[in-house]
Amino acid sequence: MASPMTLVLLHADLDALGGDAGPGDPAWLDPSERERVGRKRDARQRQRQEAALVFVRLALGRHCGIGPAVLPLRREAKGKPCIDPAGWRRLGRDDPPPHYSLSHCGGLALLAIADRPVGVDLEARIPSARPALAERVLAAAELRAWRELDAESRIEALTVAWVRKEAVLKATGLGLGFGLRRLALGWEAGPVDIDLGKAGCWRVADAEAPPGHRAALALAFDGPSRNAAFR
Repeated sequence: MASPMTLVLLHADLDALGGDAGPGDPAWLDPSERERVGRKRDARQRQRQEAALVFVRLALGRHCGIGPAVLPLRREAKGKPCIDPAGWRRLGRDDPPPHYSLSHCGGLALLAIADRPVGVDLEARIPSARPALAERVLAAAELRAWRELDAESRIEALTVAWVRKEAVLKATGLGLGFGLRRLALGWEAGPVDIDLGKAGCWRVADAEAPPGHRAALALAFDGPSRNAAFR
């Protein structure tokens, strides 16, 4: 019998540092994280970036039973965050480190922690049906179906498709450079599976989001693709 999946989803208000974010200390951040904070253009962006990174360390530290400051976090070649396996072993851990993914939109953040590769995306619901954006986000078949929707349904469909695709690209580590239009995930309710060949099979589901926002979660799984396509 397969072991049960471990998945934790946490929301945070980065401006208030309340709820799941809890108390945190910017001194926990390593030099590369401080550099990321410093690259932000204005004070509010820097504050939110710092709060998001502190939130990740606090949540992961609690989940793993490790001090937030000593967590060996790093980024892979295309920017996917991870716990460094070698650093994890130096902490005396012989269990696999968890996977995690962070998304933040304005002052809101969503963090996923799982026992398998995971990606999340959180976005504000787009304000209007935007054909130019749809052409950049949707695969050809999706775009044809989207054009048949009424204006209000187009807004919802485009937002949902967008967050689903970004969640997959974050989970795989392929990054946005891979191209949103190469994925066809649709916007119908319910989980969607997609087979990306060497990049693995992924199950994508909509996640709880604050009012006015949409979120999606992508998790690695071993089953075959059923109802989505890789273009």
